Amino acid sequence: MNTEVLEFINRRFKIDCKWCTGNCYYFSIILHTRFNNGDIIYEPVMGHFLYKIGEYCYDFKGEHELPNFYYLWKELESTEPSLYKRIVIDCTM
Repeated sequence: MNTEVLEFINRRFKIDCKWCTGNCYYFSIILHTRFNNGDIIYEPVMGHFLYKIGEYCYDFKGEHELPNFYYLWKELESTEPSLYKRIVIDCTM
């Protein structure tokens, strides 16, 4: 799977449109739309969204090992509602 994801990123995203510095949420949405077998995660230390498939995660720069700590985006609203609201305001609007 990782080769397919990396080929998709390299083929479709030649230009960095702040995919790691402001638009990481939207990049993870794109990956989730194309490869819907994973989860969007939020890494709070860096304040960064990634797309997790199995034991790896992806962003514009490619494949990464899973961070030591992260939140599953689909669960964050119910587990940490105040954090979720802040992230939505800061990162998705």
